[in-house]
Amino acid sequence: MDNPYAAPSTDIRQNEMEVAGAAPYTVTEMRSAFTRFAVSYWGYAALFAALIGMSMMVVAKVAAAGAAGRDPELQLQNMQGLVMSLGFVALAWFASFVVMVVFASILIYRYWAVMQPYTKRTTPGKAVGFLFIPLFQFYWMFVAYHGLAKDIDAYLDRNRDSTAPRPSTGIVLATMIIGLLTIVPVINNFAALALLVMLFITKLRLNNSIIGIIQDRSRQLASAVPSK
Repeated sequence: MDNPYAAPSTDIRQNEMEVAGAAPYTVTEMRSAFTRFAVSYWGYAALFAALIGMSMMVVAKVAAAGAAGRDPELQLQNMQGLVMSLGFVALAWFASFVVMVVFASILIYRYWAVMQPYTKRTTPGKAVGFLFIPLFQFYWMFVAYHGLAKDIDAYLDRNRDSTAPRPSTGIVLATMIIGLLTIVPVINNFAALALLVMLFITKLRLNNSIIGIIQDRSRQLASAVPSK
């Protein structure tokens, strides 16, 4: 069984220029996909912050009512508008989470689709699908993200004339480690805040690298067409 975390095989290195044709997605399509992800990502973050803030407000008011000797249940009844608003925000937050996951999955699928001529590490479908397997996902995210960054670096090492920026395997690896720390008690809240920023940076760097590789393939294809 092939090791999905292994370096690209020699036969790919020797034949990549022959097998790489037009990229499956254009630069415009990749930029549009990232924009949709970015909007959904920060929308999700804003709604989550609003949800936490409103929840703390409700808890504080109920606690203050109890400390003053008033009936907490009566206080809740007096805050029906705030409680209903909290429910609507919670529903909106969940919906935004689903949308964000969909757009994030589309991006990772497209990244691997563009890289298929250069790596046998995994397929686009597996890269996305295995991220939804409970527990296994904690291993697979290193393959889907850090493995991708390593394959992009390997591609750039073999193609010195490429103008694609490097994704920084160190940043990607740090992001995945922080992702693991979000399940550790005590530090999970701090890790979640750090992950919010680091994951966006990781996605942005990977997207810029993939766009550069798409441009490389376009130039290779144009140079292969004989002039009339």
